[in-house]
Amino acid sequence: MNAKATSNLGLLVATLTFAVAFLADVIDSKRLFKAKNVLLFLAAPVAPILSYLLYAKILQLEALITILYWPIHFYDRTLLVDPKVAPQLPLLIDLGFHFIPTLLLMIDTLFLSPPWETHALAALMSFSVVAGGYWIWVEECFSKNNFYPYPLMGLMNREQRLMLFAFATLLCWSSFLTVRGLYRMVNGEIQARRESGKKNL
Repeated sequence: MNAKATSNLGLLVATLTFAVAFLADVIDSKRLFKAKNVLLFLAAPVAPILSYLLYAKILQLEALITILYWPIHFYDRTLLVDPKVAPQLPLLIDLGFHFIPTLLLMIDTLFLSPPWETHALAALMSFSVVAGGYWIWVEECFSKNNFYPYPLMGLMNREQRLMLFAFATLLCWSSFLTVRGLYRMVNGEIQARRESGKKNL
C-alpha cells in the first residue's frame, strides 16, 4: 500500500472503523461501540510511522478526500496520478476509494451513532496537527524517493504547498462544523419525536 496517499490511509482507517462497528453490533459490546466512536470522531491514525502523534476525525478526512479529489480529477487527472505510473481506475473502483467511504461514514455518523460533542477549537487544533504531520511525512518521503505522492505537489513551490495544506485544514474544519450541525439537526428531530411519542402514550 502507498502510505503516502491520503486515499489509502483514509480507506484503511475507514475499513477498520466499519469492522469495529460491525463487531460491536454483532456482540453488543459497549466497549467496542466506544472504540468505534473514538475512531469515528476522536482519533484515527493517519500515518503508520507517526501514529502516536497524528490523529484525525476519520469522517472529515474522508470528506476532505472526496471534496478535493473529484474536482481535480475532472479538471486534470494527471495532477493526481501520473498516467505512466498508474492506469485510469474503473468508475466503480474509483467511487469505492473516493466517495463511498464518505457516504457510509456520513450515514453512520448521522443515524447510527450516540450523542457526541467536540469543541470547534479543539477540532481545528487536531486538524492542524494532522495537516502539519502529514506535510512533514510527505516531505520526508520526497527526500527519500525524489517525488511527491501527487504530481500536483511537484508543480508547487514550498510556500504553495503550505497554502494547500492550510486550505485543506480549513476545509476539513468546515466539514466538521457542517457535520456537527447536521447531527444536531437530525438527532434533535429524532429525539423530539421520541419524546412526543412518550407523551402520547
